[in-house]
Amino acid sequence: IYRWTDQSRCRGGGMEQDLTALTSAAAVTLVRLMAADSWDRAKGVVVSMWRRAHPLQADEIDAELAAARLEVLAAHDAQDEQAELDLVSEWRSRLRRLVAADPQVVQELRQLVEELRPILAEAEDTRVSSVRMQARASGQGRVYQAARDQKIGGP
Repeated sequence: IYRWTDQSRCRGGGMEQDLTALTSAAAVTLVRLMAADSWDRAKGVVVSMWRRAHPLQADEIDAELAAARLEVLAAHDAQDEQAELDLVSEWRSRLRRLVAADPQVVQELRQLVEELRPILAEAEDTRVSSVRMQARASGQGRVYQAARDQKIGGP
């Protein structure tokens, strides 16, 4: 993930490079969270930001985020990395237009990245890329397998 930090503003290139780094970090974080279990929480943060900046667009953005999530999930199933990259590009452009229309949104976008970053880290810590299990039981044997939590017996 591209990480935006205050230090990235000091590397030269001025405000334009700063905004590019910020919108890139936000877009990558957003798209990666679309495939996570914590997506609803992340989407709420994004829609709230949009609602404060452009209240009339918030419902449309909410619907478009939901559609984008379906695209990301389909891309994951098909192992289509290009589709995810296309979505990152699309959301980077949307975020740049949002900031261009209202420069006051820059600080809110920074806060958004800072707020979503821990959610992404948590989601990536719990994500399992693949699980392969194999078991064989004979006679009276039993096999219990789980890719994660498993509760056997009890209330």
